[in-house]
Amino acid sequence: QDFGEVRIIQKGASDLDLCEETRYVFQVCLPVSKKFVQVGELSVEGDYYSRRLMFKQKDEQQTYRNLWTLSGTVLNITRVLPIVLETTQNNPKLIQKFYD
Repeated sequence: QDFGEVRIIQKGASDLDLCEETRYVFQVCLPVSKKFVQVGELSVEGDYYSRRLMFKQKDEQQTYRNLWTLSGTVLNITRVLPIVLETTQNNPKLIQKFYD
């Protein structure tokens, strides 16, 4: 809340890679320019890789099923750090509360 607006966007089918079922993009608003910057993403591949590599998991009913995978960067610190610095440069008490 103190660091500005956050958006989570679900990408459309035309933006997905072949292995992806869905992709979520995390964006944070820059305080000065009021533009949103992508700080991370999360992709759900489902069982795409486990079907091709033949990885299986045995469940409670002793049946085998394919594993699901997730991938991505939830928080890219090189993109978040400028936002934190820009937000806290005029308000040092804002960052101090995280160290107390």
